[in-house]
Amino acid sequence: MTPKPRLDLYRGIHKALRKAFADTLVGVGALEVEDEAALAAGLDAVDALLTLCRRHLEHENAFIHAALLRRRPAMALATAEDHDHHLLHIDRLAAQVQRLRVTGPAGRPPLADRLYDELADFVQDNLAHMRVEERDNNAALWTLYSDVELADLHRDLVASIPPQEMLDVLRLMLPAFNPGERHALLADLQATLPPPVFEALVGSLAGCLATEPWQRLLGCLADPAPAQAA
Repeated sequence: MTPKPRLDLYRGIHKALRKAFADTLVGVGALEVEDEAALAAGLDAVDALLTLCRRHLEHENAFIHAALLRRRPAMALATAEDHDHHLLHIDRLAAQVQRLRVTGPAGRPPLADRLYDELADFVQDNLAHMRVEERDNNAALWTLYSDVELADLHRDLVASIPPQEMLDVLRLMLPAFNPGERHALLADLQATLPPPVFEALVGSLAGCLATEPWQRLLGCLADPAPAQAA
């Protein structure tokens, strides 16, 4: 019999972050710097990514890293040093975005190229960093905590996230997840939220998936039989 997988606190949010990284980097590479509306939309997307990353680091520092150090105080957390580096990089990228916003059309192309290159470096660093967390930090968490304790930790982390931020993350998670993961995520929310609140949430999430997978997801939620993972 295959052992039941341990609870992974990183997998879901990291799938969402990888989607955000990829979408935003491609968008900056294709940025129309002569079109004011397109430029503003592209830079807004970068700012949204930077805010998402900053909040993600805050959540991991306050909950995941704190949990690891609580039970292994002498643990050398390489990912904590990475977080400090990422915060500095976020500040640099935010400054580049602001400079591009206030620069006239003639000066924008080199600034857009620099933003793209810097963002590519940031994405590369984060992708490598997330694999370390998924491998090394998970191994430590699984040694130090039971799945019941990890579920409680995850519940406390999620409860700390404001509603709009949670909605933004869910809108990234659903298209980044496979069908089975989508169903498990929303089925859990369906079981814990009052029906009117869950229905409002589903309405807010409409549009983040193409029509066919969205209708299939709604059908799975309406059917008590378990969905099959992709």
